[in-house]
Amino acid sequence: MVTDALEGARKPTVAAISGLALGGGLEVAMACHGRISTAGALLGLPEIPLGVIPGLGGTQRLPRLVGLSKALEMILMSKLIKSEEAHGLGLIDAIVPSNELINTACCWALDIAESRKPWIKTLDRVDKIESIEEARELLNFSRVQARKRAPNLEHPLICIDVIEEGIVFGPRAGLWKEANAFYQLIYSDTCKSLIHVFFSQRATSKVPGITDLSLMPRNITKVAIIGGGVIGSEIATTLIVRNYVVILKEANENLLRAGIDRVKGTQRLPRLVGLSKALEMILMSKLIKSEEAHGLGLIDAIVPSNELINTACCWALDIAESRKPWIKTLDRVDKIESIEEARELLNFSRVQARKRAPNLEHPLICIDVIEEGIVFGPRAGLWKEANAFYQLIYSDTCKSLIHVFFSQRATSKVPGITDLSLMPRNITKVAIIGGGVIGSEIATTLIVRNYVVILKEANENLLRAGIDRVKANLQSYNRKGKITEEKCKKAFSLITGVLDYESFKDIDMVIEAVTENMASKQQIFAELEKYCPPHCILASNTSTIYFNLIGEKTRCQDRIIGANFFSPIHFMPLLEIARTQETSPQVVVDLLDIGKKIRKKTPIVVGNCTGFTLNWMFFSWIQSALLLVDRGFDVYRIDEVCTNFSMTTGPFRLADLVGLEAAVSISMQYHKSFPERCYKSLLIGIMLYDHREGETTRKGFYGYDEKKKAWPDPELKKLIEKSRNLLGISPSPEIMKLEDKDIVEMVLFPAVNEACRILSEGVAVKASDLDISSIMGMGFPPYRGNFRNYDAYFTMAKCHEISRKSVKIEHLGQIWVHNVCTCCAGQSSGVCISPGGRFPSFSSEGKPPGKASKGPKDLTLCRVFRRSTCCDVSQTYPALLSIRRLASSGEASQECLDLWELLECSICDPRVGVLPGPPLICASLCDKVLEACGNAYFSIDAKNQVLSPCGLSDILCGRLNEWASNGTELCHLSGFSVKQDGISYKGPDEPFCYGGKESLESIADSWKNSRYGSPKAEKFNVDFQQWLRDMPITEKISWAVGGMVLTAGILFISKRKSHSRRQKQALMYRAAARRLEASVNRQSSGGRR
Repeated sequence: MVTDALEGARKPTVAAISGLALGGGLEVAMACHGRISTAGALLGLPEIPLGVIPGLGGTQRLPRLVGLSKALEMILMSKLIKSEEAHGLGLIDAIVPSNELINTACCWALDIAESRKPWIKTLDRVDKIESIEEARELLNFSRVQARKRAPNLEHPLICIDVIEEGIVFGPRAGLWKEANAFYQLIYSDTCKSLIHVFFSQRATSKVPGITDLSLMPRNITKVAIIGGGVIGSEIATTLIVRNYVVILKEANENLLRAGIDRVKGTQRLPRLVGLSKALEMILMSKLIKSEEAHGLGLIDAIVPSNELINTACCWALDIAESRKPWIKTLDRVDKIESIEEARELLNFSRVQARKRAPNLEHPLICIDVIEEGIVFGPRAGLWKEANAFYQLIYSDTCKSLIHVFFSQRATSKVPGITDLSLMPRNITKVAIIGGGVIGSEIATTLIVRNYVVILKEANENLLRAGIDRVKANLQSYNRKGKITEEKCKKAFSLITGVLDYESFKDIDMVIEAVTENMASKQQIFAELEKYCPPHCILASNTSTIYFNLIGEKTRCQDRIIGANFFSPIHFMPLLEIARTQETSPQVVVDLLDIGKKIRKKTPIVVGNCTGFTLNWMFFSWIQSALLLVDRGFDVYRIDEVCTNFSMTTGPFRLADLVGLEAAVSISMQYHKSFPERCYKSLLIGIMLYDHREGETTRKGFYGYDEKKKAWPDPELKKLIEKSRNLLGISPSPEIMKLEDKDIVEMVLFPAVNEACRILSEGVAVKASDLDISSIMGMGFPPYRGNFRNYDAYFTMAKCHEISRKSVKIEHLGQIWVHNVCTCCAGQSSGVCISPGGRFPSFSSEGKPPGKASKGPKDLTLCRVFRRSTCCDVSQTYPALLSIRRLASSGEASQECLDLWELLECSICDPRVGVLPGPPLICASLCDKVLEACGNAYFSIDAKNQVLSPCGLSDILCGRLNEWASNGTELCHLSGFSVKQDGISYKGPDEPFCYGGKESLESIADSWKNSRYGSPKAEKFNVDFQQWLRDMPITEKISWAVGGMVLTAGILFISKRKSHSRRQKQALMYRAAARRLEASVNRQSSGGRR
């Protein structure tokens, strides 16, 4: 290879670059020992658009000269850079004038030869190469992006593989792989097609009869555009960015101004309202009413709507006839501060912008643009604004924020609900049961929006306390300027306190906000059914309890719905609407309408499950943070790292804000529903015993002053030490070595994992709803895109990289391997994965499903999956032995035996064994098992703490219906995951749940095939015939000739063997004859003697 020869030459070589160094030219230059360039030269490796990769060592040398990140950008995006940037990156060594280029290059070579400059081979450099872990992370990210940009192209992925080969195994291995890949790709159809497009695109400028006349283009510098509409203004913008002088012509002044406005943008606001107010409106996206705008000078007059057009026309005539001044906004300077004052204000705005969003660039760019217009004039500002706008519009931040913008508006569009053309009913009177913190905040929110509210409590003292809380909330709103004194009085007049249900006869909606107790909620809803009118909506503010259980004692489950307001309600903009299968679509539409009417509330519709969406994710977030604290990490460091990541608050500050009692209530429900996914920390319980309930009591994880300003509480360390001592845990020295990035991942990824589960189990209607829930409920930074699709980064490889870090810390690794990495976008890896739950690890761990061991001890039904499975006899035998013993003794029915065998066989289904986590069982199968085995005896297995059939060594056994009250609880206790029977929208990504109709039909088909035929042989015959039909004629001839040669060889070998066998037989016959002859001769000679 010429580049290897250059790099390994005994004499130094220096590349002199002028104009262009693209593709092979740059690769040759990188193989030289020095590179000198003229100013303005372009360098790059643009092979990817041609369907190939760099083939002269570019994939190996460029990362060593400019770093892996920049090299990937230049190669995969075919980005060209100028010599000035290349010099800064280290790609070239010097920039000289063009007339000195050759002389400088020769002198540079002599200096290297005489050791005045270092003689360095590019392939030997490692100073800009990242560590293998960092490099692999960057390469995996590049693979994801490459698949997104061109999902059907292979050569970008091959290029990444080649680069990785050189980093991991050395440059020589990379060069070898690069050469093989290049020669493989250069003859591919993709390469031929892209090269054809490349030359075809350049051929468009060659017009027969025109370009062959040797005519030279004239110098065009000034362009006139007729029409300033959308197209015209875009053409004008394109030209002025390329330094053309543009004249825009329109039919009248109004159209002309509109066209120029499309080009110019928003340099005018500071000149109309002053710099301070303009910065507030732009950077804070603050909306102002027309009355305020009139006072600021942004608008000139306010008129009734029926006079608007006439007044505007008269105003225009007055300007035209000089009765009013004709002033251009850009010419105004009366509201612009001096440059010194403006810069001081702009610098202050920069500091505030960095505090609010330390990782965002566009607010700072906006400030720079405003400053440009103030210091250098509006025209310079307009120029910079146009360039900045086109730079930002294609950024990832812009795309993410636009996604959030439309996702927020899509929350009110619910498939199967809002498309039924239902109109929301007029809700005017609302009753609230429970005047605690949440109930009083809900009441305050509603009366401020002019709803009539009835507040019910159990006794006079509680009622008085609830009314006082509402009054205090209103006064707080008034002090902060959110409402006027008059509005405060009017709102307070809309609330009435009661102690019974007599006033509920004409209400439109009830919101229950009592403590999380199933029995009390069931009793309340049973009484509401008696007193409320038939049209009344019965809503509950529960955070965790199933609504079908709350309303099971009523006959009006179509009216029962969840209205989950999050505390503090004035701070949390999310309203979670939870429905059951029986909930009427009309009720959902009504609650969506209420959510829209309540200011700053974004409603999302979810299914019926423990914790719904936000609490489900929040619990995972807080429990992973608690796990780190128990292992030695500092509470305030975790919060600080999360806020530096741009989360609105850290997990512990948010827990204080929500209230630690609520956190404990949520955790109890989760420990009951998902014990296999929970970590039990004692810290919050100890804090509650110490009367630390969060912000409301001014003590929680933080201390709080009268204005609720948080500060680190040094007394918290004693409680943390007490929690560790009770758990028998000592701080891990390994955990203190974690970097900020690792902490964010370990705290946040469990919540991302649960978001995957929520979506896969059909709890969330749309994936975008989870994004809004995480942003508005947990404070996830919106500019980072969608929460659950942190997927360009959150991969199985990344997850297990974190697991390797975690496994050094006691218990943390187990949590990560079995609970956190179970989702990873919810995709199958195609290999056997440790199931967890009741089952031991597979003996074929990490291998594709194959044929399992067969023996008399395994389950009969498991033989259905014998040909492609992960399980073996040890997976299912212990429970099988116990259930068969119960059936033989009459303590379990035959139906129970069959269904339990079917449940145990889930681990043998090849579709289940390749999915991480315990097998996902359809809730219908769980219910059937409970119904059939309700009277059978079960116990908790001492080894893995799961429910199993009672064995001979078990002492504490009880009937199954005493252990579990429903099928879902049974499967959870038995170490399975459950797909709830709820609202589900089937799609291609819906997870497979074992035991449903589709699953049982598949089992039946497999059982039939295993008994009555050999589908594998039939499939092989079909595949072979299809392969034979598709084979080209040349290959058929080759195969035929090969077959003839093979047949002749076999015949020749068989004849040789036959000949050899005959020779051996003849030899044996001759030897026997000789022995016989010798014996006869001896006998005859003896007789003569």
